[in-house]
Amino acid sequence: MHEAMVTNYQEWVRDGDTVYFLGDLTLRGPNQIEGIRKIVGMLPGQKHFILGNHDRLKVESYLKMGFISVHTHLDIQRGGVEYPLVHDPADALPGAKRLICGHVHEKWKTRTDPVPTVNIGVDQWGFCPVRFSDAASTLQRLGVGK
Repeated sequence: MHEAMVTNYQEWVRDGDTVYFLGDLTLRGPNQIEGIRKIVGMLPGQKHFILGNHDRLKVESYLKMGFISVHTHLDIQRGGVEYPLVHDPADALPGAKRLICGHVHEKWKTRTDPVPTVNIGVDQWGFCPVRFSDAASTLQRLGVGK
């Protein structure tokens, strides 16, 4: 599974691409940090990390691995629209009109309640990265306009 995810990532992502990891990079703890660093080093792109419930390393450890930034949640703007990124959809800030998350694995790919949400976890997308345009168009199909 890990080899497939790395291979798929390398096929989809280029050095200049911006990539957001939405948590649960690994279930491994600090004793496996070198192995994690090696895998992350194989992944191209400008990488930003949103911490998941299994991510227990210090923020500095993720930065040393090659992540540009580390967050508990992050709001990004595209085309004048705000897209909140979180690991766990239960952590969405009040007032969110849409949401992009991870965490729920195979439980669901999209939902509309309490807010339109797309799960970009690899479990739902053939163990491949999800292009932002695909997540945004999925949210639009759920009825979220600008």
